Amino acid sequence: GSAISAVLVSGDVDIAATGTVTSVEGNTVLAFGHPFFGAGAISLPMANATIMNTLASEMRAYKMSTTGAIIGEVTQDRLTAIGGHVGKFARMVPVTGTIRTSKGDAPYNLKIARDFGLTPRFLAIGAASALAGRVDAGNRGTVRMKSRIEADGIEAIDLSNVYSAERDGNLFIYSAVEVAQVFDLLWNTPFGPPPNMRVNIETAYEPDPVQEWVEAIHVDRPSARAGEPLEVAVRLKRLHGADSLERFVIKVPRSWAN
Repeated sequence: GSAISAVLVSGDVDIAATGTVTSVEGNTVLAFGHPFFGAGAISLPMANATIMNTLASEMRAYKMSTTGAIIGEVTQDRLTAIGGHVGKFARMVPVTGTIRTSKGDAPYNLKIARDFGLTPRFLAIGAASALAGRVDAGNRGTVRMKSRIEADGIEAIDLSNVYSAERDGNLFIYSAVEVAQVFDLLWNTPFGPPPNMRVNIETAYEPDPVQEWVEAIHVDRPSARAGEPLEVAVRLKRLHGADSLERFVIKVPRSWAN
């Protein structure tokens, strides 16, 4: 009869489904009296919960709850109930990061439940909520993102991008979605279960949007052989701002020899 939650995201952002405990036998728990996702064998954190309020409505009444401490693992999601064990704990995907604003650095920590289909989606939702919740206004400005996705046995993937908008309510969602899309490529592997993975997302927010365009491109010599390094300088012109010069080195692809 008490409340229990199946946790999808925990930490600075909590996403969980709360239902009613049906029975407890030893460390085995049955709950909900109906399926969650109907996914069969699963591995989700199980947490105790508290009902804070019941919203009465002729359209659809529902209870408002808050998630408590994780106490076990949900291992079955069947037609008649969900089931699990107290004292056993599910592995999760750690997500860390910092958003830098004019007020300073605001760190955040998340843990995402491991599910074959839903983990990338909840990574995007959790990260976007953590970022947007630390900025007063998020529909105008510039967001600079650097992220690292790590997986056991696989070389780490580094991402970097800039998002700028004059008026866009999804400004903080773009970086979270991009990271989740790359995460999904490693997560949904056909060669076995998803690997152990870790994600770090570092972002910086400026209240003014940045609009730049390429004014000129210069290379250090008029011709280069395939496979040789080539120094490139790109002059950028910023709207209502000073020009800048970006320098980098690229290696001429050998395929260009053809």
